[in-house]
Amino acid sequence: MNIVLSSDNNGVNMLAVAIYSVIKNNQGISLNFHLIHSKITKESQKRLKKLEKEYANVKIIFHFVDSRLFDTVSLDSETVTIEAFYRYMAVDLLPKEAKALYMDIDMLCLDRLEDLYNTDLEKKCFGAVEDYFIVHASGFSGFRKAIGFDGKKFYNSGMLLMNLQELRESGIIKIFWENAKNKSKFIPDPYNTYADQTISNITFRDKVEFLPVRYNALLTALKYTKPKSVVIAHFTGLAKPYSLKDKYTKEYDFLYYQYYFECMRIIGDDGIMIANALKGAAKSKQDLESQVNVLQRKIKSLNQDNYLLRQDIDKLQVVLNDIINSDSWKITSSLRSLNRILREVRQKYN
Repeated sequence: MNIVLSSDNNGVNMLAVAIYSVIKNNQGISLNFHLIHSKITKESQKRLKKLEKEYANVKIIFHFVDSRLFDTVSLDSETVTIEAFYRYMAVDLLPKEAKALYMDIDMLCLDRLEDLYNTDLEKKCFGAVEDYFIVHASGFSGFRKAIGFDGKKFYNSGMLLMNLQELRESGIIKIFWENAKNKSKFIPDPYNTYADQTISNITFRDKVEFLPVRYNALLTALKYTKPKSVVIAHFTGLAKPYSLKDKYTKEYDFLYYQYYFECMRIIGDDGIMIANALKGAAKSKQDLESQVNVLQRKIKSLNQDNYLLRQDIDKLQVVLNDIINSDSWKITSSLRSLNRILREVRQKYN
């Protein structure tokens, strides 16, 4: 089984945990991990290689690529790196392989992968899972229309079962790279984001086999998708293992750190991820406190406005009562009634 991942050196610990989670849940299967990178240091490579020494069924192969090859590819996002595009290099870096499974490093494998890996894609290029929010959330309606996907499925590229043979033989991978270099021709500026994902959907829109949610369970969408089982958990967006969670995702926090500590006992812990976790938790706490303060100020302002409005209403009620109880109002009552009758008559005969 060929598993493809890509990362820079900052993501090595998450990369290691992702690899370890696959190993732990796929005993007895020959696992070839192809790590595509341009910045993973020799020291980090040695740490990762310890997983290969620990397990007889595991091979870890590093594929170096020159990042300058991607100078013409625009990222358009501060939260992703150029490594997001490296997954598509598997077509050329694994020339003898017919199939590979790509996984993002912020994933955790929780079950065996044979059924997923053995999915018959026929002439489809990818097997992938729908991106719940982009397809269903109202906030993405403008995005869907802008890229021509209104009412159409849109996949999350974090897990791709790659039909390498079809990608090579059809020549469509060449079209993808051309499209990636010219994203602005296909995607309006306000929506030119999500790194590789949007242009990937545009290029391969009719060449995708959509798979069950359990193979790429976005933790941010669990309360909506509610899969009966999860094979691959995906810590998308802010839902990293060191972020605050809701009741649907908290169990995956525990699982992640269980895998993390087991993995670090093998490769050695440099302490960076735990430090980042603490920073992330502190920042989340600060962000929440800031949001609470903003809401409290708004509530106070609304209460003040409500108090002033009630005062104005009370004043107007006093004035209205004075008018109704005044002699002039009582004297002109019959005239007002006559005026209403005349209006009705005019409307009837005009």
